[in-house]
Amino acid sequence: MKKILILGLMALLTNALAEQYPVEYFSIKEAMQSELFKKLDKNISFEFGTDSTNKNDIIVKGAQTKRGAKIGDRSNKEACNEALYEALLRFQKRAIKENSTKVINLIGYAYKENHDNKNTFQCVIVPNKKSLVYLRGDIAK
Repeated sequence: MKKILILGLMALLTNALAEQYPVEYFSIKEAMQSELFKKLDKNISFEFGTDSTNKNDIIVKGAQTKRGAKIGDRSNKEACNEALYEALLRFQKRAIKENSTKVINLIGYAYKENHDNKNTFQCVIVPNKKSLVYLRGDIAK
């Protein structure tokens, strides 16, 4: 029993002391203009930032996703764009499931720090491994 308790405390301490990976910021506009994003359903719109005028139309509030992409031989920007695409694809699928046409109030939330911006998105870089995009948003009619 003592061994389990000690191991549990060590795991908690290790997590508490874990280093945070660097966060980089990239242009939403540039990402959305790339070939990859042309695969998204044109009937679903995405609005970044929390100043949406569609607040009364929200049907799912506070939906979240975390998506990643391997960096490999690519630049951080390319991997982050792919992670953003995967996150938006997840939101798109949820919007379709809810018979919705909009995903609004999209913000980043890496390390519980909200990134509320219409122009840039937040991407966590795990050096030489993967990129991670954390998004929170609302599904609206």
